Amino acid sequence: MFLNLAIAHSKIKVLLRPLNQKNTMKKVLLTLSVAGMFAFYACGPSAEEKAAQYTKDSLQTADSLKAAMDAANAIQANTMVDTTARMMDTTIAR
Repeated sequence: MFLNLAIAHSKIKVLLRPLNQKNTMKKVLLTLSVAGMFAFYACGPSAEEKAAQYTKDSLQTADSLKAAMDAANAIQANTMVDTTARMMDTTIAR
């Protein structure tokens, strides 16, 4: 009788083992994925680094705009001088 119970108990354990392994695997994968999400989030820049990068980008943009405006003003100044020179040349030729 005891032998029959032991065999029955071992058969139940064998039958239930795959279910326990699946649940264990799900728990392990869930734990690893949550840990991975936290690790991924922690790898990003801090608020101070973001503020420093924003300031750097703003200064770089301002410098680029200033350079573009200076170039445009120089072109406009050269165009005005050239136009005036052409006008003078045509008036002198007459």
